[in-house]
Amino acid sequence: MPKKAKEGELPVPQTLANSLQQNEPMWPETEDVEGRNITHNKEGDGEIESATFTKIIQVLTSKRAIEQEFQNIFLFTYRYFTNDAEVLEKLSERFHVPASVPEDHAQFIRMRVVVFLNNWFLKETFPPHITDRLKVFVTDIIGKTPGLQDMSDSLLQKLLDPKKSVKVDRHFGNAPKPKIPKVMSDQLTFFDLSPTEVARQLTLQVFDLYRRLDKTEFFHQNWSSESRRHNAPNLMKIIEYFNFVSSMVAGSIVRQKRVRERAKLFTKFILVAQVRLLYR
Repeated sequence: MPKKAKEGELPVPQTLANSLQQNEPMWPETEDVEGRNITHNKEGDGEIESATFTKIIQVLTSKRAIEQEFQNIFLFTYRYFTNDAEVLEKLSERFHVPASVPEDHAQFIRMRVVVFLNNWFLKETFPPHITDRLKVFVTDIIGKTPGLQDMSDSLLQKLLDPKKSVKVDRHFGNAPKPKIPKVMSDQLTFFDLSPTEVARQLTLQVFDLYRRLDKTEFFHQNWSSESRRHNAPNLMKIIEYFNFVSSMVAGSIVRQKRVRERAKLFTKFILVAQVRLLYR
């Protein structure tokens, strides 16, 4: 019987359940067996719908006409069902092509592994222990393979210093002049602050939270379970911030004893929200 999916996890297709639990060898390559190690979308254009981990690596490094989107989807979701160390292990197995495979085909597979690593390094950052293992693979294995020495140097640069390997435009333009209250005193209140400036500061706070998000925090609905929330620290901070601001706004309004003061504060928050909407 296939293993039942845990709370918050996507169920494994029953036809692939047994294969996914096995340590399927990389070599020799196995043929595609529909429902055993791979499934295709029968209603669409026949694109791959699911596959065993080994088969996915074989497809990503084969002569098949695989669209870039397939690789992008894998890089976006692989941490949902595996980890960096296991991907590296599979790629190493794939790179070490048996002598029984024709040399031209073996060279193509090794090149495809290098291409995959290049895209992987561009899109991901790794903890130190994984970086060390990747460095050894790039320098001691790929770097000593005839014809791949130059590519090894390029991969190493991307792995160890991604900021220099990828040009990212971080210029956001000149910051607007802050709208400071005309009179500064100890009696300063919320009503003395410009709605525009309040909206700007809220936007900066939210941006700082969102830029720290990692896509893996959304996997398994980590935020919905007390036992898994540690896997989504930044997402939890965003939720906490949203709840804090919502509670602060509602609480400050209801604490006003006079209806007129409530209306005045409510109007102020609406003005802030209108400006905040422009900065979304």
